[in-house]
Amino acid sequence: MDHTQVSVKADTVISQHSKIRRISSKEFDPFKRYPAYDCVFKNKLTLKQRLKKYPFLGATKIVVVSYRSAGEKNGESANQRLKKNLHITDGILNNTSIIELKILSAKQISELTNIIYNTDYRNHHQKPVLTSFNCYEPRNAILFYQEDGKIYDYLEICFECHGTSSLSDRITIGTDCNQKLGLLQNFLISVGIKYGTTKTD
Repeated sequence: MDHTQVSVKADTVISQHSKIRRISSKEFDPFKRYPAYDCVFKNKLTLKQRLKKYPFLGATKIVVVSYRSAGEKNGESANQRLKKNLHITDGILNNTSIIELKILSAKQISELTNIIYNTDYRNHHQKPVLTSFNCYEPRNAILFYQEDGKIYDYLEICFECHGTSSLSDRITIGTDCNQKLGLLQNFLISVGIKYGTTKTD
């Protein structure tokens, strides 16, 4: 039985609100928090079930990293560009730009999958209007390694701009409830990743 604790306890809501009503697209304000979309820990899947989902199925090692992120500037050399962003070639990570690197333990992997798969919308019957920001400068990533030691997929996260992307487009953070990125941010901080979560350049 899976007893792993996460930041949200079972059957509780992170932010308490008394009333829920449906919100039309015209009413939707991207800068307002709607209680129906708050995160609730529902404990739907066991650890065994969570580890059977892609990309965790088949992963022999899961690593979280931080790195500098910046747009390319005129006159930059190849070495200068390598000191920014995430560089993976043929499944091999180039460590030049990496600031922090942490290998996740079994307990930490359990906590991560709990956040992704067992943290859901407070009101699952209401479909939220998703918004995006006009920026994307990821400074953190979760890397998934296969048995031969190569990376087969990864999830980049930009906490500043509230965005994610993956190599295969198959990895997501699960339901995009209000506090989901905040939970992932706190998780990375708890495993020792500070850059991109608590500080940037």
